[in-house]
Formats: sequence, C-alpha cells, structure tokens
Amino acid sequence: MSESLYLSEVALLGVVMLWFTRRQWVMQLQILGWMFLVTVIMVRYGIEDQQNFYSNDQQYHVTLVKGILADGLPYDLGWWLSSVRLPYTAPATVLTAIGVEPLLSLKFVSLLALLATTSLIRRLVPDTSISGALVSLYLTATALIGTFFASLGLRETTMMFLVLMFFAGTSSVVKLSALTGLVLLRPHLAVAVLCGALIALVLRRIQRSSSSTPLTNFISIASAPLLGYFLYSVGLQLRSEVSGIYGHSWGISPVLRIASNYIGLQFLTVRESTVEFSITSLLLLRLVLSETVIIPLLFTILVLLAQRRSSLTQSVMWSFGIYVGIITNTDFNSFRQNIPFMPVMGLVVLLAWNEHRGSRSKVETLAVTAQRER
Repeated sequence: MSESLYLSEVALLGVVMLWFTRRQWVMQLQILGWMFLVTVIMVRYGIEDQQNFYSNDQQYHVTLVKGILADGLPYDLGWWLSSVRLPYTAPATVLTAIGVEPLLSLKFVSLLALLATTSLIRRLVPDTSISGALVSLYLTATALIGTFFASLGLRETTMMFLVLMFFAGTSSVVKLSALTGLVLLRPHLAVAVLCGALIALVLRRIQRSSSSTPLTNFISIASAPLLGYFLYSVGLQLRSEVSGIYGHSWGISPVLRIASNYIGLQFLTVRESTVEFSITSLLLLRLVLSETVIIPLLFTILVLLAQRRSSLTQSVMWSFGIYVGIITNTDFNSFRQNIPFMPVMGLVVLLAWNEHRGSRSKVETLAVTAQRER
C-alpha cells in the first residue's frame, strides 16, 4: 500500500468517527489526536517499519490478522488462550478484509476501545464543565496516554475498556463478557481481576463494618501482592508441571519493585538489561505522560487514608495488588503492564472526590441554614 493511500484511509476513518461523535467534543479531541499521531508515526517510520515503533507486538498483531485471513481460526484451545488475542484481532481482521491496511485496522480498533472507555466514564462521572471533563480525561488515562496507545497496534486500550467494564458493570452478563475478553487478551490479568473481586465480596460479607484505618489499609495493600506471588507459583506449576513455590527471593529489592508499581516508577527498580531507554529519558517521559505516576499515586494515597472503603475501591485495590504480585515475578514489569487498571483507578479517585465535594457542600448548606434560623 502506498503512503498516500494509507493517509487517505486515516483521514476517512477519522472523518467518519468525527461525524459519529459530533456532539461529543471530548471524543472529537481524542479522534483528532489519534489522526495526528497515526499520521506522524507513519510519516516518520514508513508503513512497514512503523510496526516496530515502541513495541514489536504491533508486528505480531499484524501477523495474526494476516494469518486469520489466510488460514482461518484453528481448533486449538491453547492457541485461542495464548496467541490469537481475539477480542482485539477479530474486529481488525474484519476491517482488513474490506480493504483497510492491517496495522491501521488494529489502530482503529484501539481508538474504538478508547472512545468506549471514555463514554463509559462520562456516564459514570457526568460533568458538564470543560475543566471537569478534562480532569476526568486526565485522571482516567484517556487523555494523552490513552490517545498515544490508541495510535499503536497494541491491545492496551481494549484491556482498559474490559477492566473498566468488569468493575463498573451492573449485570453478571456484562462482567462475564468482560472477563472472557480479558482471558483471551491476558489470562493472568483476568485471574487477578476475578480473584480481587471475589476477595472483596467475601470481605464485605464477613466484615460487620466497612470502616478502616491506615493500618488495616496498609495491611490489605501489602497482603494483595503476596497472594499474587502465590498465584504466580500456582500458574507456573500448572504450566510446567512442577511442584513447589517459585518466584523472586524476598528481600529489599522485590519489596521496592512491588512498591514502585503503586507510584508508577517501575523502571527505577527493574534490571537494567530489561530497560531500553536511559533513566533520564524515562523520567522525561513521565513528565509528558505524568498520569502514569499521578493516577497510581493518588489511588494509593486514597486507599491508605480512607476511613471507609467502597466495594469498588476494595475490589480494585485487591485486584491491582494481586496483579502486581504476579507481574513483578516477570521481566515485563513496566507502566505499560499496569495501563489496563488506570481508568478504573482514576474512576475510584474521581468518585471519592465527588463524594467529598458533595458532603462538604451539604455541611456548608446546613451551616448557612442554621445561621439563618438564628
């Protein structure tokens, strides 16, 4: 495909989505940002070489799409669970079949997932003001970082949407659908989400009160990665058919590695051989994509200081902690691994802030009423 035809497809897909979202200025900003980034990446690296920009997973996904078109879907359960990533590649395969360039098809699916995430958040946290909408975008990772990942042929925005849908969904069908999608995209993420939700449910049933203290909150935060460590061992046993507890040796290093996930600075604690960029470059990147630090940090502070944890807060806290316990045993512990949790963590922060503002407004109203009665 020529570059001019590729850019024509970018423009066509962008214009179509701008028309569908003509009453949603927030989504239109995301679409314009997507069009700009997709164009810049292609012009800078070319149609073929852009597949290796940021992550060669893009090339893998393109190969999957082309393979599905050429050979169809095999009857191999292991391939379905570990290779195909169907919730992400299937829609892209349909688009490719009608003539859209394969990588652009994947990027368009990423954009649709981002828009779906934004739409759901806007329904959960409605705010008609411009500043409120922009803050919601920022704190749910659907602004700069969400648009950046939507411009890549990666599954991150799809997982963002499915994790949010699982926690925000009110029906069992919605939750089961989201969980099934996560199993096909990243099985250990699905395990962490399910286990965290179940633990939160059990704790709500056995605890007489939802009140908490900083000490009990810290114990919960520290316990979740330990459970994730155990689940990693179980998964390794099932996969390798060996017995015993496996994972990193406990000490200062793994504890710091786990803690770094709660403040978005994982790259400071991983082995240098697994980091492609310099520490300076990564710190500068955090300044540009500051939500990768701000969101987990605010969420952690909220959980630690909460006097009363909502069911959503407790579910997300346990799920994220278990997930951290699993991924810190691998060489792939980066902020990208935690991207799927960003929207729901930001949602917890936004809901807590709105509740705080509502209660403060109520107190001020009661005070004014009391003064008038005097």
